[in-house]
Amino acid sequence: MLIQHLLAAGLCSITIGELLPCLEASPEERTGVMEALLTQEVARLEAKRRDIDRELDVLRALRRDVTDTPCVSPAGIEDSINVA
Repeated sequence: MLIQHLLAAGLCSITIGELLPCLEASPEERTGVMEALLTQEVARLEAKRRDIDRELDVLRALRRDVTDTPCVSPAGIEDSINVA
């Protein structure tokens, strides 16, 4: 079940393989590797989210720029783009 949670969190199998020994170790045997790896993964996903948010902002701006602009369909028929 734990592996499924790690996969659902977006971790790759290599990272999961690095985490498993830490997860199976008792708290006193842990060296801080797990915390460091999880911190890296959080940072990676946050950066990915920032990239996606930036891409969405660009697409939304493009959509605003082209709204109500005449558009020629593939059939050659002029129409206006009305995207909410």
